[in-house]
Amino acid sequence: MDVGNPKSVAIDFVGIIVSGTILQCLRQILQKKVYPTFVSHIDDEFKVFSFSRQLWKFTWHASMTLFELVVIFNSDFLGDVLTGEDELWNYANGLIPPLPIRVLFICQIGYFSVDYIYLVLVEKPSDMRVMQAHHISSLLLLWLAYSPNSHLWKAGTVFLFLHDVADVFISGAKSFHYADFEITAVVLFVSTIIVWILTRWIWFMSLVITAYKRPDIFDRWQMIPCFLLLPILYFLHIMWGSKMIYVLYENAVQGKKLQDSTDENIESETEKKNI
Repeated sequence: MDVGNPKSVAIDFVGIIVSGTILQCLRQILQKKVYPTFVSHIDDEFKVFSFSRQLWKFTWHASMTLFELVVIFNSDFLGDVLTGEDELWNYANGLIPPLPIRVLFICQIGYFSVDYIYLVLVEKPSDMRVMQAHHISSLLLLWLAYSPNSHLWKAGTVFLFLHDVADVFISGAKSFHYADFEITAVVLFVSTIIVWILTRWIWFMSLVITAYKRPDIFDRWQMIPCFLLLPILYFLHIMWGSKMIYVLYENAVQGKKLQDSTDENIESETEKKNI
């Protein structure tokens, strides 16, 4: 964000509002009109609704993962990503990110903003408070990484990739689960746990550690709230990952079927409001 250019700032804010609105409209069309046709063999209204909901998440996260991969592989910091160098946190980066990364952050901020509103007013999952903490932390970190003079957009781009790639697997597993393809769902669920541990437990923490090693870590005020918010996200990652491992244990050892407990309250709201 170029605060020295009012026109650029205005474009960014308009882009956030427009992208969030367009994505929400696209979500409603796909969830209500398109995706239900993929499971026409299922009569259970809640299963159809949940399948469409998860397939939208898969569509979004898969699209962003591909976008982030293209951005990273065509960037000048690909080597830093592969080697784990602390240059990702380098304050000498350009003040203004390249256009593709600018578009990426605008779309992500727009999506998370609208998704938070949708979460609170429409979905109301059983773990509402936890999801609110996640969305608020994520939004604040996005703004901090993209804010002027923070120079954190390189690290921010990598963190976005780490989150989206894991969500591709979990939303895919849930989609197949609600479509009654249980074997595929279990395979994807196991893959989810592996990817989750590698990206959100190990890689995530290694990036944070490289930042702590820098002598100039707090030369920018944005780093202070970042290092208050990042542990919150990491705690949530540990909690959700542990829960997935326990669900897999119940499935493998106790013979219980996979179940998405976060949708319990959504199911009751669906029955009441026929969303």
